[in-house]
This record gives sequence, structure tokens and C-alpha cells, in this order.
Amino acid sequence: MTMAKNPMSSVLRYREARWLLFGQSTSRLGDGVSAVTLVLLILDRWPGATHLSLYSAVATLALVVFLLFGGAVVDRFSRRTILLVSDLSRAVIMGTVALLLATDRLTFLELLLSAFLFGILDAVFMPAATALIPEIVPEEALNSVNAASAVSRSLFGGMLGPALGGILSAWSIPGALAFDVGTFLISALSILLMRRTAAPTAPPDGHENMLKSIAAGLRYTYQTKWLFWTLMGAGLTNALLFVPQGTLMPLFLKEEFHANRQLIGLSFAVSGAGWLIGSLIVGSLATPKRRVRWLTTSWLLGNIVVGLIAFVNHAWMALAIVLLVGPLLSYGNVLWESMMQTEVPKELLGRVTSVDWFISLGLAPLGVMAAAAISTHVGIRTYFLLATLVCVPFQIVLLVSKRVNAVDSTRVASK
Repeated sequence: MTMAKNPMSSVLRYREARWLLFGQSTSRLGDGVSAVTLVLLILDRWPGATHLSLYSAVATLALVVFLLFGGAVVDRFSRRTILLVSDLSRAVIMGTVALLLATDRLTFLELLLSAFLFGILDAVFMPAATALIPEIVPEEALNSVNAASAVSRSLFGGMLGPALGGILSAWSIPGALAFDVGTFLISALSILLMRRTAAPTAPPDGHENMLKSIAAGLRYTYQTKWLFWTLMGAGLTNALLFVPQGTLMPLFLKEEFHANRQLIGLSFAVSGAGWLIGSLIVGSLATPKRRVRWLTTSWLLGNIVVGLIAFVNHAWMALAIVLLVGPLLSYGNVLWESMMQTEVPKELLGRVTSVDWFISLGLAPLGVMAAAAISTHVGIRTYFLLATLVCVPFQIVLLVSKRVNAVDSTRVASK
């Protein structure tokens, strides 16, 4: 595989892209802080896997349920305005949680409500952020902006934020959440400093047409074999392995190795470092001709690595697993995104992208709850071993399937 030019620094030439990246990097730093802080809060106040898994499941469920409609909303209003409203709304929600916690009035039900509201806002924010980028930079700069965004997500949201969250939460959990509120406000200010963008010029469809539009995306996905079956594989492994791994790893470290808050925060940071490494590596490599085979191989190896949790005897081994999973998933995900952008018709790309997220995460809430229930009876180690034995055969079938790999036949035949 050859190296490819990676001009991520070119994003700095575009004013709106600079403000967007600055705001998103700041917000992602706060997201990383709050992710660790909320996990530690739940483990301290409501010990065990049930409450932690329920919180994660509620947030993911809200995201999944509203995601398809979120994509339709994005096509009716200014994407910049949607991002601004979302940031301000999340600042209010997190500020309320911090205030209730500081006054010792926070209940678990209120925490679940905040997770549900965050899920709804994320369902609108995610497609809006993606749709805004082509409005503020020329087509030749899209790859640079997307690559820079991936590095920002890994560095600030996955690495620095969680590490800082472990430190701040050891000082004050309400204070750590207040820090997250501040990052939302800075992100909102950055969006305000961007030039205004108009709403899409096409007149908004009626409610019935919106549903038909969503159905068209679902129909295309089902009829496109490589798309449908790789999505099924992603949905299965996300539900049984990758999402439960992110949810149960803090509990695993605490129960098996008596990890303190700093070590749990470090585990989040190590995960972010893995994703950062993966983003940088992918940015330096050319796209392979056999895209399905390479992305499936990376996901398959990720399955196997997560299964090694069953054999971990030391905390550093668990952190090593977290570190290795990041590059494997990052590489496969970037190849997948590239395939979506090149193979799916442009007029369907937004809807199919929403379907992608919907299927990839749709089973995650049930998977997290099932993982919590099963691991309570058989242990976290045994659960991940069993889940790996279920997921690996499916990925192997995708790896060797001629029908799924047929999408790359023309690329392989060309010289």
C-alpha cells in the first residue's frame, strides 16, 4: 500500500473552517471531560453495571430513534443555526445537571433525562456538522477538513479530554461538568463568529414526503448488497463488542484491578490515543483497491483484540487492548466513509448516511443492556469471549463473500 499526501494543514486557509474546527475541538475537549466524569459519578453513586449500562443505552437509543428525522431537519434550516442552537441547548442541560449535583438534588432519573435530551440534540448536530462543511470550503478542501476533524475528535475528545476529566473529577465532579458547559459556550461563540449560511434553497417537503424520502434511503441501502451486509456486520459488532467494551471497561478496571479515578480516566485517554494514531496512519495511506476486504480485515482484527479481554491479568494489558482497538476501527471506518462518498449517489448520500448511523448504532442500546445482564451472571471476561465467538464468523463471511466484494471488482481489474 502506498503513501498518500495528507494536506490537513490547508484547512487553516479557510476562515469559517478555522472557527468551526476551533469550536468543535473545544467542545470535544469538554465532551471527553464529561464522559469520564459522568462514568465516575454513576460508579460512585449507583455501583454495578446496570445503572452505567442503562445511562449509555438511553443516550444511544435517543440518538438512534431521532437520527433519520434529524437528517431531514438539517435539510430545512441553516446548518450553522442548528449547530448554534444545539451547543446552547447542551450547555443549559449540562449546567442544570451540574447545579443539581452541586446542591445534592440530582437523581438517576434526572440523569437519564439529560442523556435522552443529549441523544436528541446529537441526532440533529451530527448530520448538520457534516452538511455544513461543503458550504464553507471548496470541494478540493473537503478531505483536508474531514481529516483535520478526525484528528481533532481523537486528540481532544478521545485523549486530552478524558485525561483532564480524570483530574478535574478527582477535584470536583460538579466543577468538571461546569467546565464542559464552558466549552459548549465557547463553541457557540465560534459558530457566531462564522459567516451566516442560508437554509437549503429547495422548498421544504411536507411530512409525508419526508417519510418517503427516508424510505428511499432505506430501500437503496437494502438493495445494495455490499452496503447492507457490511452495515449488518457493523451493527452486530457494535452491539455485542465495541459499544459494551467502551461501557464496561471502566467497571472491569475498577472491579478487577481496583482502579482509581485517574486510571479510569487514563483508559479513556488511551482509547483516544489509539484513534488518533489510526487517523494519522489512514491519512498517510492511499486507498486500497480491495476496500471491502481491507476494512473487513481491520474490523475482524478489532473483534479478536476485544475478545482478549477474557485473558487480561494486569491493568496495563487492558489498556493495551484499548490502545490497539482504536487504530483498527479507525482504519476500517475511514475506508467505509470513503466508499460511501464514492459509491452512493450524491442525491441519496445524506439519507444513506443517516441509515448507516441508524443501523450501526440501532442495536447498541439492547446490546449494552444485554451485556450488562449477561456479564453480571457470567462475568465480564466470559461475556467478551462469547461475544467474540459470535461476531468473528460473521466478519469472516463478509471477508470472503464474492457478492459483498463485487463492488471492488472494477478497481481490482484496473491497473
